[in-house]
Amino acid sequence: MDYSFFFNTSKDALFLIDKQGKITSANFIAKKYNLTENKILYSLLVQSESLKTKETIDSLIEKNSRESQLLELTCFPELLSRTRWKITYIKELEQIAFCCEELSQFSPEDFLLHTGLMKIIFDHDPNLIAITNLKGHYLFANKAVYAFASLPEPYNVEKLNHLIEEKELWLPGHESRNENLEKEVSDIELTTDPSGNATWFENIRVPIKMTFGENVHLIISKNVTNWKLSEKRLVDHQQALFHSNRLSYLGEMAGQIAHEINNPLSIILGNSQLIKKNLQEEGSKEETETQLKSIQKIETMVERISKLIKMMRALAKQNNTLPQTHSKIADLISSVLSTLNDKFNSYEIKIDFQMNHLDKIEILCSSTEISQVFLNILLNAIDALILYPNDIERKISVNLSRNQKNIIIDISNNGEEIPAAIKDRVLEPFFTTKPVGHGTGIGLSISKRIIDQHHGIITFKSTPELTTFTVTLPIAD
Repeated sequence: MDYSFFFNTSKDALFLIDKQGKITSANFIAKKYNLTENKILYSLLVQSESLKTKETIDSLIEKNSRESQLLELTCFPELLSRTRWKITYIKELEQIAFCCEELSQFSPEDFLLHTGLMKIIFDHDPNLIAITNLKGHYLFANKAVYAFASLPEPYNVEKLNHLIEEKELWLPGHESRNENLEKEVSDIELTTDPSGNATWFENIRVPIKMTFGENVHLIISKNVTNWKLSEKRLVDHQQALFHSNRLSYLGEMAGQIAHEINNPLSIILGNSQLIKKNLQEEGSKEETETQLKSIQKIETMVERISKLIKMMRALAKQNNTLPQTHSKIADLISSVLSTLNDKFNSYEIKIDFQMNHLDKIEILCSSTEISQVFLNILLNAIDALILYPNDIERKISVNLSRNQKNIIIDISNNGEEIPAAIKDRVLEPFFTTKPVGHGTGIGLSISKRIIDQHHGIITFKSTPELTTFTVTLPIAD
């Protein structure tokens, strides 16, 4: 009998094997699924199915009849769902014919869970795992899904779908099922559980292209509530530390201003009394010059006090509500140096500020925050000089330079070198080498955050002779 016409034109997968299991002939459909000539059928199957197939073939050969037997196989290459084969022994060819009776379209539950083992794993997984079709109907849900929905056993996926359609039930990841179907999607979703408690889920939706039939979605929803609450507590704590640091900055500046205001006021008072006295008497030319000098001193001191007061007023405001403005970097540094003037004098620290004709250069910034950066660096420099005393003259130098787009501020001190072992940690939050009571370890980390927000860079270099912190900021257009 000539089987070639049927063999070549059939829409079903067909192939022949010899008694050793080698494929001797395969039609186009079989080849499409990698069932090609000269391959050993048994090597394409898992051990249990290979043994079952051998037993079935041996039984057919022993009976030596045209009686066919049905056999279900799951693990052919390229076949992602179960197949049912009709196996017939053809005596004339001494070969066994395999005809695919059905390329079955099983449910996604069968597709993923046909071994039974996967279902056990999924049901014991605390994450909510489900498979839906493209219309959003649930085809499979693990026990965690039913537990979240507060549905008792026996579990029924149709009941799940009915409750969702009636809007009596909501499940994580369900509402955004139609977005980005062609690629993996992951997002964090804030919702409430059936008891009304705030709950965060990380939803992962993975499109799965089925070999036969409708494509599906695998949805995994992981409860990340504890993580999100911990993250929120960390953010709140960080904000509290920033606020505490700002208050510390304000206290530091207020203490310095108290000293700074007292001295200028004494000078103003003395000079005003001198002018008053001179005005009461007829003065000579020499006395007139003295009066002019006294007036000039008064104007200088008043201007100095005015700058300090402006700086305090700016800090007292909620800085995050103020727009960034164009500020001269030299003026900002001068103001900070002025607030620390009493400290420099007390510890006999020599200050060298080299503007290098860059006193007109402006940056777009929050002046209070940038001033805080310079204050933090200078306070660290002071500590480096006084906490680790040596016999050399104490010096802090501030040097301005520029390149095409940036202003560069180098703040150097000749105090203690930063040990190589901790250089990588200096800018980390809460890291400090200072004695107890001399620092929280957040000043430089806050400075780095501020500079990053201003699209700048902060670096440092430390040797036994000199430690230099370098701040690079973009020049305003």
